Amino acid sequence: MRLDGHIHTAIRPEDYLTQGAANTVDLEKKLNAAGLSGGVLFSVDPFRFSDWAPEKRIQDVLDTCGGKENFFPFYYINPMEDGALDQVKLAVDMGVDGFKMIASRYQVSDQKCLDVCEKIASFNKPVLFHSGICWDGVASANNNKPSNFEALIDIPRLRFCLAHISWPWYDEC
Repeated sequence: MRLDGHIHTAIRPEDYLTQGAANTVDLEKKLNAAGLSGGVLFSVDPFRFSDWAPEKRIQDVLDTCGGKENFFPFYYINPMEDGALDQVKLAVDMGVDGFKMIASRYQVSDQKCLDVCEKIASFNKPVLFHSGICWDGVASANNNKPSNFEALIDIPRLRFCLAHISWPWYDEC
């Protein structure tokens, strides 16, 4: 069995029309064609889907995963958003398996981010962080350097990993 640890359900709102939860059967076919049995699926981007309430973003990834054995729903959270701590509890209560963050617009060491990570750790859920440059129109390089994630070491029981190879910081990663 092979699983993918990094599946976006939709990148842009216009993608959602053809790649969202309504097309779960197509998603499974594409994964099977790639020799995959499932993996970690992220809810839609909180920045690009800012008009979607947290409940809708969470429910969408849960629906996309559909309770399938090898599909793991992760909530893509913006820890700087008002109510982010409440969103952690809501996501856990609704049934997510973990969380996704991309520090494009904030530093991981920002106290708001650390507070959200501490809350996530209190529920024994993992966090998958993007590292490296996003190429999304935001100058994010300094926020996503692997060494910046050392700030997380002081959070008891926090389980996290850095996604990608962290271009251009291969050696640092």
